[in-house]
Amino acid sequence: MRKCLRCGADMLEGFGINVMHGSYGIAITRNEKYRPFSKLDTPKVAICPECGEISLYFEDLEKLKTAAYYRDFKNDLKSVSSGGKRNEPSFAGADCLNESSAAGASNDGRGNTNCAENEIINLREQPEYLNAAAKWFAGKWRVPLAAYEESMQECLDNQTSDTPGVPQWYIVMNEKNEIIAGAGVIANDFHDRPDLTPNLCALFVEENYRKQGLAGRLLLHARSDLSKMGFDRLYLITDHTNFYERYGWEFLTMVNDSDGPARMYISPSYNGI
Repeated sequence: MRKCLRCGADMLEGFGINVMHGSYGIAITRNEKYRPFSKLDTPKVAICPECGEISLYFEDLEKLKTAAYYRDFKNDLKSVSSGGKRNEPSFAGADCLNESSAAGASNDGRGNTNCAENEIINLREQPEYLNAAAKWFAGKWRVPLAAYEESMQECLDNQTSDTPGVPQWYIVMNEKNEIIAGAGVIANDFHDRPDLTPNLCALFVEENYRKQGLAGRLLLHARSDLSKMGFDRLYLITDHTNFYERYGWEFLTMVNDSDGPARMYISPSYNGI
């Protein structure tokens, strides 16, 4: 019997999932780069009769464990750096969003060009950076390379439509054509509130380029970009407090993700850049 993660009560198991106006429910699959490209299983639902919490689970675990992609996925997780979580490792402290240093000289004394001079690149407009960007983000976060490749390819594919939207990816390059910072916008950053969408994610600035306003510029750029696409608000999850507020973000509510409780912030999109 499954126990509710929220209140500890016994859950009622065996419920199914149906998509409104659909007849096949939800199937869990992987990117076709993982063979075989087939439905692993149809998830079941357990419901807590005490607090209403729901939980998705697979009944056939042996099928999952023997799938070829499962072994590859575990190897991917071992190959990436431990990194941090929830839009954090780019920030050693609040001074990482210090805009005043971005207004200084063009060289910071360490051979780094002032970040205010570095253009923020929309990946959809320069797709030649897809492979480099996917590898860079995968090296900073505990997410497999294939997941970034898939999301970024979807970003490029969306540009063929009349209304490009989520996902979006942004990078900043230095004078040596190296990625020094980046961020993304996806539908859901692995939390339990799919109604709070879209989400800013994977914000990271290389250590030698911090304290130059890059993180703040990326936050504002993403807000502006999404505003032009018709999104009137943007969300993110983090463990930081009194940090994103300086850029107009406000604490909204607590949510749960794979690491436990997290703070959800909201910011109106921004078209004043």
